[in-house]
Amino acid sequence: MNRSARLREAFRLRRVRDRRVEICSKNRVTGAPPHTYNEGRVPPRRLGIPAMPSAPPAAKPWRVQPLVVLLAAAATGMAGDRLLSIEAIVSWLLAAGSLVVWLLARGRALQLAQAALLLAAAATAGAWHHLQWNGFSEREIGWAAAEVAEPICLEGIVLGNPERLPAPEYSALRTIPQGDATRLYLRVTNVRDAAEWRPAAGRCEVLVDGHVLGIAAGDRVRLFGQLVLFARRGNPGEFDLAAHRRADRLLCRVQAASPACLAREEAGSPWNPVALLGRVRAAARRQLAAHLSEESAGLAGAVLLGAREGVDTEQREAFFRTGSLHLLAISGLHLGILAAILWGLLRVTLPSPRAALILL
Repeated sequence: MNRSARLREAFRLRRVRDRRVEICSKNRVTGAPPHTYNEGRVPPRRLGIPAMPSAPPAAKPWRVQPLVVLLAAAATGMAGDRLLSIEAIVSWLLAAGSLVVWLLARGRALQLAQAALLLAAAATAGAWHHLQWNGFSEREIGWAAAEVAEPICLEGIVLGNPERLPAPEYSALRTIPQGDATRLYLRVTNVRDAAEWRPAAGRCEVLVDGHVLGIAAGDRVRLFGQLVLFARRGNPGEFDLAAHRRADRLLCRVQAASPACLAREEAGSPWNPVALLGRVRAAARRQLAAHLSEESAGLAGAVLLGAREGVDTEQREAFFRTGSLHLLAISGLHLGILAAILWGLLRVTLPSPRAALILL
């Protein structure tokens, strides 16, 4: 064999070796089983090439939960708006620009498209947070409130069924005794200005001393009371009630001295879902009170119905000390109990489990 033939053979063997390495690398990435090194051509042993070890089993790729990443991006956008107070229009423009970049780069640059999509989610969440925190109407009733309570007369629609608040435990530090109270939330429609009624907007919390009867969700009422802002944080580390309520889009509270200060002007629709739920809840509490003791009925109403007003101070303190006070709040536990009850009723009335699952 002359020199040129030996060179050609050496180049051919080198190409075969490079092809074999390339196939092995692809098998490591894709996890495919190893194939012949030169795709059906001359086996490597006959070529005098030492056999290479088979590719190791490919490791399982790291699975990323996309919703978790989007949630983290949205939380970052809301936190950034809380710290920097970015205008909503700026956030909307940034979100629109990021979506345009994502549409242009999703088929070409995967990492750039993913980053643009996360930026769009963060900007959208920041804009939503800015509107929720600062987007109040000019007629917002909270703008008329001050840190010192002032008399006011309002008209509005009750948003939920009244909630009874039990009297706090006796304390020698409380100079003014406090009895039972009723709390409800009102969507303000009109405010009285001297002898005229002016349109208003917004929501407010209403605290009435005593038990309010005959008021349900959807009723149009007239209220006489004292309008005041929520207490702000006065000391470092103190709970900021004003910020907490503002997150719920509530800026003020109306305090009424007696149930007579709240009068119903017009009854709401009997098919109001919140009112229907209140009637069902009241009927269930009556059944619990009829078949259980007073202490057990109050605890059962708190766990099953979320009616915490039936739990006395001693029971609430016991739950607080054991760290299980969350059991008395409306949470996944109540939804799970309700779902189990509905599932049992549907399984009895419907022949097919699939139909019961669809209705549930």
